[in-house]
Amino acid sequence: MENGQRDRLWTRTFSTVLVSHLIFYFGFYMLAPTLPLYVKAQGGTSAHIGFVSTGFCIGCVIMRFLVPFLQERYSRKILMRIGIIISLATAALYAAVSSIVGIIALRTMQGVGVGMVTAFAGAIAADAAPDSRQGEGIGYFGMGTTAAVALSPALGLIVMNRLGFTPLFICSALVLVLSAVGWSTIEIPQPRRRAADAPKETIWNKIYDTKILFQTILLLLYGVARGTQQSFLTVMATEEGLSMITIYSVFETVSSFLLRFVTRKSFDRYGPGPMIFFGGLASAVAFLLFSVVRSNAVLLIAAVCNGVAMGAMVPTFQVWLMSDLGPERRTLGNALYFNICDIGTAVGAGIMGIVARSVNYHGVFRIIMFVMIAYLAIFLLGSAARRRKTAG
Repeated sequence: MENGQRDRLWTRTFSTVLVSHLIFYFGFYMLAPTLPLYVKAQGGTSAHIGFVSTGFCIGCVIMRFLVPFLQERYSRKILMRIGIIISLATAALYAAVSSIVGIIALRTMQGVGVGMVTAFAGAIAADAAPDSRQGEGIGYFGMGTTAAVALSPALGLIVMNRLGFTPLFICSALVLVLSAVGWSTIEIPQPRRRAADAPKETIWNKIYDTKILFQTILLLLYGVARGTQQSFLTVMATEEGLSMITIYSVFETVSSFLLRFVTRKSFDRYGPGPMIFFGGLASAVAFLLFSVVRSNAVLLIAAVCNGVAMGAMVPTFQVWLMSDLGPERRTLGNALYFNICDIGTAVGAGIMGIVARSVNYHGVFRIIMFVMIAYLAIFLLGSAARRRKTAG
């Protein structure tokens, strides 16, 4: 009985964390496909769209690097509240800003808020789940956010098309208010403390750990792919007249959700390898399809492939980093997961935005297909080297 109680996953705390973060993602991701269109509407170029994405990622990355230092002084609950307030305030302020520089500045500030929330949310969910069900717990946590990502971009596009940009930004902010209410109803635990006799951490060790270098390389490459897709797919589809882009995210995220449900216990049973490879393969196929898409049918097939890639890689990478760094450094592992992915996203959005000036969007996605092929090669070679090291 005691073991069953100790291994119980669906506690009030875990359930509230999942739902509150789902709502947060719902409000935030309403802007994912629409903000690039807002930039274009204000006279922005492909490079400007890339800079907006890069600014957001820079804000996220800087804040997450500060998280280990901030949580030594302030509680997680206070920091979560600050992050959500910044996120919802900037969402509403987009309605008052029309200059490209102003949009970039707001998006960077929003990155600060989102970076703070995402750094803690996954670690809090992991702390609320029993150790024996970490992979399953983060799998469900990811499924919750996936459900939000499935619906919110489509809703964002509908609100934008029918009501305009200002109601879209206000709607996004109001949804984020609901998330703040949810987080305020639970007691958020502080992270486990390091042993008193543990060696003192250097500043470098507070923000990174070389134990996850292999994961870092892979996640950077995947981040480059995601950043390119998020920044330019909606714009390309609009220019090509692909009307089904409005429901692209539904196909992508439903396929991601279904894969996560089927494989939610995969990490606990088989480790990260199978999902990391399978996801990379699905991503390479998705970008091959993006590079040749001319019809709605191919677009939606690519959406399914990209969703499968997300469903396989996102929760696996997240648990992999947190488990390798241990319970005491779970917040760092979760923050590094997002930071590494966002650095890759910033690089992809920034560099590919410049590349898009010389080649069309199909050419940009073709380049990313080769990036994911490199990902697969590095995974196979690196995994073989790690097995030899373990055997030796």
